[in-house]
Amino acid sequence: MRTVTFLSIIYSSMKKEDKAVKKSISLLLTFVLIFSVFSIAGCTDNTNSNSSEGNFNYNTDMQYYYNNISNAKLACTESDKGYYYRGDHGIVLFIDKKSMEGIPLCNKTNCMHNDPDVCDAYGYGSIQYNDGYLYTDISEYDSEKMSDVSYIFRVSEDGTEKEKITNGFSETLLEWFIHRSYVYCLTNKGMYRIPLSSPESEPKIIVSFKELGSENVNIDKFIAYENYVYVSVSALLEEESSEDNNFTHLFAFDIESGKYSEIDFNGATPNIATFIDGKMITYKSVKNDDDSYNTIYYISDLNGDNREKFAEYPSGNYLYSDGKYVYVDNGAYLNFSEDIDYENPGKNIFGQTIKVYDLKMKDIASFILPFDGWIDMCAQGTGHFLISNVAEDGSSELYYIDKNEIPQYKGTYAVKKEVCPLNWKNLSNTSENNNIKVDNSANKNN
Repeated sequence: MRTVTFLSIIYSSMKKEDKAVKKSISLLLTFVLIFSVFSIAGCTDNTNSNSSEGNFNYNTDMQYYYNNISNAKLACTESDKGYYYRGDHGIVLFIDKKSMEGIPLCNKTNCMHNDPDVCDAYGYGSIQYNDGYLYTDISEYDSEKMSDVSYIFRVSEDGTEKEKITNGFSETLLEWFIHRSYVYCLTNKGMYRIPLSSPESEPKIIVSFKELGSENVNIDKFIAYENYVYVSVSALLEEESSEDNNFTHLFAFDIESGKYSEIDFNGATPNIATFIDGKMITYKSVKNDDDSYNTIYYISDLNGDNREKFAEYPSGNYLYSDGKYVYVDNGAYLNFSEDIDYENPGKNIFGQTIKVYDLKMKDIASFILPFDGWIDMCAQGTGHFLISNVAEDGSSELYYIDKNEIPQYKGTYAVKKEVCPLNWKNLSNTSENNNIKVDNSANKNN
């Protein structure tokens, strides 16, 4: 930009009669400006963020779209280069985004990846990719406590380096994730966090469950989005609770202020469904006159303020989003329907259909999942749906559906493509050449 300024000064100071020279400088200025714009654009890296969500970055944030509406977390996490997926017997597979081929996260020479006692790809707990590393929880036996103790481990992208980074958790580790430079974890006592910059430090409690009236809790939702971390928790009381569901609490921890608050809508605790374009989507079920139920979805600010009705569907139609699309999935509704013909199954006896909308709820497409039986779906990243299913021979396989092809579906079956087996234990046709190849140079420079 200094070059542009310098040329502009010369141009403005020249006399009128220097027309030829001024014309040359004018053309040169135009060229320099165009070159500068393209240079700035070329230096901007948008690969780590969802283009529809300027404040979300899957490289540093909790990847909320791998949690489904009932808080069941898909055993998958996304990196710049691919996906990590936890298969049968705790084996972790790496799926390259370009080829969409999956192989075990192991680099042992001549390893067949079918023996958990030998292969390095086994033994993982929950997994999350964050800023160049894979993180997981692993339990180890503590002879002094005479029990297993959980630790958080940091793993290199290719799985060759594994480092224990936290001290052992004194309480049972229920759930955890990493969000914006902190490890957030849940025990029966509350929600804690540990800075990634000093993971060996003592966990700091930020939401206490002490006032819930029970030391036993059930986690209904544990998720983070932008500058909020949410936990929906139910106290397991000795007496049976009433139908008003007041024993359930939704806490929102504000990362910026370091304070938490409880969210409720006129005395009722909302359930979090997903997040769309900087807003929170919650839902509740209402009973109809014919004893059926509908699910009403609401949109609000991330702290629960300014709530408005967003959509309404028969209960069992789940709504979720990946930041680019909004999906309405009828799978749970059909799963409990009495109208399914089990005696004469077709390509999909449920006909599980997913309707696709943009973020303004404009209709984009709809497709039927090409699998037998109900698939418990979640939004996942904007590139692919990864779906596990049992093949005809009884083996479990991992498939994918390319999200780039979604707009072409108009009520037709989506095209599924095979990734790899999920059960590698005792698999006889594996090859020692099936080893992970991920460039680790970025980590080694840190």
